[in-house]
Amino acid sequence: MKPIGESLTIVREARKMSLLDLSQETRIKVEFLDALESERWEDLPELPILIGFVKNIADVLNVNADTLVVLLRRDYKKPESGVEVSSKRKRRVVLPKLPQYIYLVIFVITASLIYLAYQYRSFNTPPSVSIISPLSGQQVSGDTVIVRGVTDPSASVVINTQPSIVLEDGSFEEEVVVSATSSTVEVVARSRSGLTTTKTIELSKQ
Repeated sequence: MKPIGESLTIVREARKMSLLDLSQETRIKVEFLDALESERWEDLPELPILIGFVKNIADVLNVNADTLVVLLRRDYKKPESGVEVSSKRKRRVVLPKLPQYIYLVIFVITASLIYLAYQYRSFNTPPSVSIISPLSGQQVSGDTVIVRGVTDPSASVVINTQPSIVLEDGSFEEEVVVSATSSTVEVVARSRSGLTTTKTIELSKQ
């Protein structure tokens, strides 16, 4: 899957927008947009602010914001702050004097409950799925099109009845056949519990 910077550049250029045009639409400085597409993290604000930037950009470019946020979280590298750690001694937290095995038991029980809650939620929630390309309404000239997207790593994906391999990071990519009578791309993600999420894109034949 392409990096976040390259993905943003491809979509922006496909919309025939310059960085200045995008800056005027999103009210984000050109310098920040250029640094984001170049992935110069040292020239950008903290990750929570960047997530807001990406969602704003996705809204203007009419692409799925969740997909871009996934790419951002994957590629973002926190710059070294260079701030020295304070030499002041921090106040020590005094825990009650209990046998060490009690703390171990509490830790194991807490970790087990968190894990079970996560597994239960994952088992009873349909998988998320986002299509990066092609875009809805995109024109295609050939008989095939490459479909790229992101889903839950544990989910399986079928594109127009054609199974696709899901990588460890949840990304998938598959070349599917389109024709004049069938220019619809349907992506179905299925969880291990059988719950499904379907995304459909209508393409235009040249």
